[in-house]
Amino acid sequence: MAVSTWPEISHLSVSRPELTNVLRQMGQLVKWSQKMNAPDSLRNPGLWCDFHRDQGHKKEDCVALKIEVNELLKKGHLRESLSEKDKSHLSKETTGRPH
Repeated sequence: MAVSTWPEISHLSVSRPELTNVLRQMGQLVKWSQKMNAPDSLRNPGLWCDFHRDQGHKKEDCVALKIEVNELLKKGHLRESLSEKDKSHLSKETTGRPH
């Protein structure tokens, strides 16, 4: 997946630490990422990703987290975490598509 096509999650009205807590409360609906496969030489040991539960990058930069959040939104979850504007946009987007 090219960098330009990575989904964005800035439209969520919750902070990243709150997002992790919301995802934990969702239990098995969330597909938690495995520890990262990148070699230690490519990881930054000073950065922690709650989604991977591993060192290497910040949660804010986690592509796997962005993809999972967008998948959950497509399935109708996490809508309470969206701003009102984005709830409206998402509703228009999903009602216009066949399921």
